[in-house]
Amino acid sequence: EELKKAHVALTTSADFRSVSPEAGAMSHEGFADCASATLSTDVPSGEVDDDNTLPASLHDQAQKYETVLPPADQLKVRVAVIGAGPSGLSALWAFKDAQNPVENVEIVCFEKSDSIGGHWSFDPSIPHSSQMHTCMYKDLWSNGPKEAGSEFLDYSYLEHFGKSIPSYPPRAAIADYLKGRAKKYDLTDNIRCKTEVTSVTWDDSARRFELCTKNWETGVLTREDFHFVIVANGHFTVPHVPKFAGIETFPGEVLHSKDFRDARRFAGKRVLAIGGSLSAEDIALQCHKFGATSVTITNRHPMGYRWPAGISEVPLLTRVSAHTVHFLDGTQEDVDVIVLCTGYEYSFPFLPAELQTNAKNTLVIEDLYKGIFFIERPELMYLGMQNQVYTFIMFDLQAMLARLAVSNKFVVPTKQHMVEDIDVWIQKQDKLDAVKDWHALQTEYLKELNSLVMLGDDKNILCLQMFDQAEDDKVKDILQFRNGSFASILNGEQGVNPPAPWLQSTEELPLQEYLESLGSVDCTSDEPPLDSVLVTFPAKEHDLAEVSTQACPQPLPPAPVAAILAPPDHVTSAETDPPDVLAQSSQSSSRKGKAKGKARGKK
Repeated sequence: EELKKAHVALTTSADFRSVSPEAGAMSHEGFADCASATLSTDVPSGEVDDDNTLPASLHDQAQKYETVLPPADQLKVRVAVIGAGPSGLSALWAFKDAQNPVENVEIVCFEKSDSIGGHWSFDPSIPHSSQMHTCMYKDLWSNGPKEAGSEFLDYSYLEHFGKSIPSYPPRAAIADYLKGRAKKYDLTDNIRCKTEVTSVTWDDSARRFELCTKNWETGVLTREDFHFVIVANGHFTVPHVPKFAGIETFPGEVLHSKDFRDARRFAGKRVLAIGGSLSAEDIALQCHKFGATSVTITNRHPMGYRWPAGISEVPLLTRVSAHTVHFLDGTQEDVDVIVLCTGYEYSFPFLPAELQTNAKNTLVIEDLYKGIFFIERPELMYLGMQNQVYTFIMFDLQAMLARLAVSNKFVVPTKQHMVEDIDVWIQKQDKLDAVKDWHALQTEYLKELNSLVMLGDDKNILCLQMFDQAEDDKVKDILQFRNGSFASILNGEQGVNPPAPWLQSTEELPLQEYLESLGSVDCTSDEPPLDSVLVTFPAKEHDLAEVSTQACPQPLPPAPVAAILAPPDHVTSAETDPPDVLAQSSQSSSRKGKAKGKARGKK
């Protein structure tokens, strides 16, 4: 009734922007309906509304606005989702739940590419990362079991494929799984592909957001109003590229891991991988598998794995002199290729600074209540911004809580209460030590989310033991862990053998051929686990301590990431911490031993 009253007032007002009923954050009371306005660039020149808030670049093209208001009986609250990757698809799923639909809510998802699935949608024909937003590459298999936090409660892998598949599937299988769920619930009906959100602004008087978009196929520019915005654009898009002293003298190839497409290209070459997390780990293994002469991983702290002959791990890179690279312990070697596995910048170019989260690659984000609601403007929500142990199931839980907030079934508290709640979680994060502690803390986070949204039984959501076992398998033998098998916590279905053991799988099969070959090979290795010792740096601990002190001065917040990558006199500064850097900072700076610098997200 309040919405209808507001609509009547709005439609009878000479200036609809003058209608500004009082509305509390995250409350529907007094919301006026949003007006959809399309920019027309082919109409005769005319006056432009004085109150439009388009960026200057689009303002020049805006000749006229045509305001469209729906009838009062069709009044709806509008929700915009930015990005149709896994977290954006979870948002659509939550609002389109067929068993419990949300009434009087219209949800629209904007995706700038021509397909859904985010970085799982990989096109190997596109050579360079500037033309795509994915960080995938050929021959990539999941680095964690699909049964651990990556299986939807309402749509199992068994339902999608009609048969068991391996616990560590290739990227094509996971992309197909995501698209299958989207098809089951008709999620694409609400997605506008090839449409980039160019700006988002908050109109405080109207209590709504204004979104400007551009369709890259038609060139049409559009401005629309929404009551809520869900940011789900991910954080594996904009590479973090540090600069080391002398790297400009390197005569070989320097590339970021986002531009890594095929390890076969580096056969017979000496590769240096700069990084201390998942990208460095997997790219080193890929290069080793496809014939690199040698692979050297350089970072601040050992990863804690037993590497095969041909892969070595050394302390931090300090400088480059032609083909020779120098490390913090005084050693040096010659290399042909440098791969910067140094992570990504969180990037929200469509948001003004006052609406951007200060997210780092941590489990707890200092300005997102429950990891979702932006404390300065709770109508703005973020999904999947954490360092990810769990993935798809976490996105579903976050999306369900966002749905409850939009439908007024979850009340976001005052800012003071939100900050106090976040501080409790930050204190827990500060006590983390080993990798398994990270597993445990995010498991606790999901348990809390599930207590709020009641998505399902905890036993079908939480899989801490599985994460810990997968980590133990990797520590035992990093070449064979992907041949392991886990059972689904939803239906008990056991993962089958891949068509060939990971190390012998040197040809990326088309998905259908891959599926037809499943279970035909025994992946149990007769070879004993790697007998190489765990890497420890005979480092100058005093020097490392100095680097750590300069990189993360007390008190927090952290120093620029470049200071983490190398001592200040060896590297130029960057503005923000990337997710996949050599050592994590912010609240995670207290991690010790093997856990230091090791992000546990899934590719």
